[in-house]
Amino acid sequence: MLFLDTKKSDREYLFPFAQKADKTIRAIDQKKAIFFEPMQFPDSLPFFGGVTLEMGFPETPGGTEYLNRQVLNDHAYCCQAGGEAACPDGEPTLDLYDMCRAFHS
Repeated sequence: MLFLDTKKSDREYLFPFAQKADKTIRAIDQKKAIFFEPMQFPDSLPFFGGVTLEMGFPETPGGTEYLNRQVLNDHAYCCQAGGEAACPDGEPTLDLYDMCRAFHS
């Protein structure tokens, strides 16, 4: 299943798409910050034995020329560790810091 191999999916599909999007945007606007995000799930599978999968972006989509105008948009999905009741608004609150830290460790 390709989606379970985040490194392969990132390198072969998502990264080339992000590079093309970056190039298209930069042709129109050189100044704006562009957000990018590799596959997020499943980046770690603690419920299946603690398997951690790798991000497959070898560099930022715009390369080194635009490092000051690119943002890695990373997410934390620790809410699944505590069940739906842990994050009723969809985002963890500060009081869940210890649970989230343990989940991502």
